[in-house]
Amino acid sequence: MPNRSPNPEPLKADIHRSFRRRGLAGAAQAAWVLATVNTISRGRYSATRFRNGELTIIPGSLPVLELQLMKEEMRTTINKKLGQDFVRRIRVKQT
Repeated sequence: MPNRSPNPEPLKADIHRSFRRRGLAGAAQAAWVLATVNTISRGRYSATRFRNGELTIIPGSLPVLELQLMKEEMRTTINKKLGQDFVRRIRVKQT
């Protein structure tokens, strides 16, 4: 008999419900977005905050002006990697 893994969807839904009940859904989503963005950036910039669809980044190896020019391309790439349009705006903050 083949070894079948259980359907993860009910567990996933339970976890989402539990996070929402405890008020942790936003924090969990922000942590996931920040971790994903920092993986994508490969040191060119760092994601420092995600709230209400706005992602704040600070420069790494890329200058601020270059980041400003790349915001829309970065937003598209990030949302594609996340699988949903979570990031609506990117704010570049000078350090």
